[in-house]
Amino acid sequence: MDGGNSWPTASLATTAILGIHFADANNGKIVGQAGGKLQLFTTSDGGADWSPSSSLSVNAGEISFLNASAWNGTNALIGTNQGEVYYTTDNNKWTHVLLSTQTGTKMKDAMAVGLSSDNTTGYCCVHGFTNATDSAGLFFSQTHGASWNPYTLQPVGFIPYGVTFIPGTKTAVITSNMGVFTLASPTDSLRYLAAPSSWSPSSSEISAAGTATNYTISGVSVASGIVDYTVGASSVEPASGITNGISIVNSPNPFSNSTTLYFSLPTDEHVRIRISDVLGRTVSEAFDGLLPAGQRAVELSLKDVMPGVYHCSIETENGEMGEKSIVLMR
Repeated sequence: MDGGNSWPTASLATTAILGIHFADANNGKIVGQAGGKLQLFTTSDGGADWSPSSSLSVNAGEISFLNASAWNGTNALIGTNQGEVYYTTDNNKWTHVLLSTQTGTKMKDAMAVGLSSDNTTGYCCVHGFTNATDSAGLFFSQTHGASWNPYTLQPVGFIPYGVTFIPGTKTAVITSNMGVFTLASPTDSLRYLAAPSSWSPSSSEISAAGTATNYTISGVSVASGIVDYTVGASSVEPASGITNGISIVNSPNPFSNSTTLYFSLPTDEHVRIRISDVLGRTVSEAFDGLLPAGQRAVELSLKDVMPGVYHCSIETENGEMGEKSIVLMR
């Protein structure tokens, strides 16, 4: 109650504190664990006393994870180890939904959830607790958590770890085994967001704070610890792929074997087109030669490249540059 200068302890009958949220200075909730299963605790005196809540009823052996809960006003989401997401829209009545693929395959280990500031979009990162490739995938909800669908534009082998939202927007920031990405909506493609080269997003959690145009993203990963970095709206790749003068559009995107790059040159120039993976390794020198001025269309073929998210960069001898994320799927 004094801005963090002192921290008195409170007795709580839980074996683990997995998430905590305060709606105001007095009223808060803790996602914990008691009796071998998920348990919700509430306080109305600023955290001095906590009581188990009977509003959330879960299955035997059903537990949650660190950062597998998200709160916004009276709306909240909680993911569990049984592939379920519990949701509430009134901060009291909870309902659970079982995640499954379009073919009916049940998911497990909903290990991270995120909720947009207007409560219209939620994401859930699913990956196996003991085997990361078992039942991995990104799910989304646009019904306040009442129904969930798999995000269909994720590349093969994509394993999401953590999710948060840029403050005041519907744009999510997602960490994965393929890097850090932004996602403007469930119908858009993942767009690469450059993280510090020393930080690995593998097995990570992420959060964001600030405003829609100037915000700080904080990440923590098992492999490389904690990182904080501040970015602005210009750091997120715009839909047209504009960077330092060259606007790149490719179609289709995602694509299976080949796609066409469309861009414009002000003069006849020597152009180099390079494709790299999320670690910066070159996978294809797609083009290196002279192109005339005007609207250009260059076919890009990646038949021998593994599916995933890649970065297409175009550079001219006059120093003009353009970059765009492209998604190869099989």
